[in-house]
Amino acid sequence: MQHPIAGKALYLYLLVWSLIIVIHGLLLHQLYGLTYRISFSDALLYYVPLSGFGLSLYYLVRFFRGAGGLAVNTILVHLIGAAVLALINTMIWKAGSELWMEGPYGAAFVESNLEWRLVSGTLLLVIILLFYYLMDNLYRLRVRETREKSLEALLRDTEMEMLRFQINPHFVFNSLNSISALTMENPERAQEMVIRLSDFFRNALSANRERNHSLREELNQIDLYLQIERVRFGERLILENEIDETCLDRQVPSLILQPVYENAIKYGLYEQLEAVEIRTHVTCSEAGIQISVSNPYDSMAEVKKGRGIGLKNVRSRLELMYHIPDLVTIEKKKNHFTVHIFIPALDEAHHPADR
Repeated sequence: MQHPIAGKALYLYLLVWSLIIVIHGLLLHQLYGLTYRISFSDALLYYVPLSGFGLSLYYLVRFFRGAGGLAVNTILVHLIGAAVLALINTMIWKAGSELWMEGPYGAAFVESNLEWRLVSGTLLLVIILLFYYLMDNLYRLRVRETREKSLEALLRDTEMEMLRFQINPHFVFNSLNSISALTMENPERAQEMVIRLSDFFRNALSANRERNHSLREELNQIDLYLQIERVRFGERLILENEIDETCLDRQVPSLILQPVYENAIKYGLYEQLEAVEIRTHVTCSEAGIQISVSNPYDSMAEVKKGRGIGLKNVRSRLELMYHIPDLVTIEKKKNHFTVHIFIPALDEAHHPADR
């Protein structure tokens, strides 16, 4: 931290001392009947060195306070330092005053003012000392807040990256189980699924390098994922899309939709024996993009509970990115399970990486 009394603050500091010198000189002239020359010479001799000591007192605060914070011993050191500087300043004033205030009256004036000059000088330096404490505490508070904000941003980014990369192991686990099952039943379909899985992860690794990409790229990635699932489920998987093409170039978080479709297949196809239709509806406005993915489900069936990674992952990522709750809502109606996702426009987002 640089000296708090610098630049424009230094001009204000000098102005305050100039006013003190003028007031002091006028009071000496009125109370003691001294000439203006002697009165203002006395004020200059006393307050000019004192103002310099006031500036140097900051380095005493910085040196003895250090990184350990404020303690009783530190306060005592600073107060003693202020008193010592005031004493030195009083001795300078006494020696200078004796040069032009000769005679018994001058000597009596100096002696009668010694105690008052020492006390007033100490009080003025203590006031400056308190100002330095205030400025130093404000500086430390700003530094602490900056560090805390940086740490929060780092933790938020780290948590979000963990959530993003959590998707792939979850999907790999399910896909490998499917490939394992197909290996014995239908080796050709298992081979096809391995190839499509390779294509999917090639694109997924590319998407992971970017936090956001276009909705078009996201849907292309979802299409690769659904091709893998079609190898497993065949004609049972039916897709119905209603997508506003004006939304395709809007930016969305990468790999944000895959857990939604994975959830739709898990609780749609897994629980049904007949063909299942997964419907996707996308609209957009200036505020953002509204995405709805619905699938049939049997509300009476006992659903096998998973670890809750999918939709919880999506909800957590969006809240971390946009600092807006409830961007993911769930609707259960007429044996249909629908996930509604609202993705705010980037100019309304408050993600630290965009600042």
